[in-house]
Amino acid sequence: MGYFSFCSNLDVPAKEIYLSYKQRWDIEQCFDYLKNSVSTTASYAHSDDYFRGWTFLNHVSLLYYYGLLNALRNTRMDEKYSAQDVLKLTKNIYLVNTGSSAGNQVSAIQKKTREVLEAINVDLLR
Repeated sequence: MGYFSFCSNLDVPAKEIYLSYKQRWDIEQCFDYLKNSVSTTASYAHSDDYFRGWTFLNHVSLLYYYGLLNALRNTRMDEKYSAQDVLKLTKNIYLVNTGSSAGNQVSAIQKKTREVLEAINVDLLR
């Protein structure tokens, strides 16, 4: 944790300046997401079709990431959580095959994670 400051000649509340800066920072985070979270092994593909598929999946992944950022902003959850925070909270959620007539079920979800998902209107049971 630390401190930072902004100097501005805009006649707007400080919180609005911070959130505008944070939106610019979100773009940097998306590039970091692509560099660090998305598999780069496919970029060494030996065919154009394989590389196009890899690029398409990265594009879809980025669309979902931006969708998550927008959901956080729209619910004002971006003041408390980043998209990376939500991804970390949800990384251990799985679809479990119960083998029964009930079909598949979602694994146990921690209370904090469930609250965040409900706040951004994500229903994993649909």
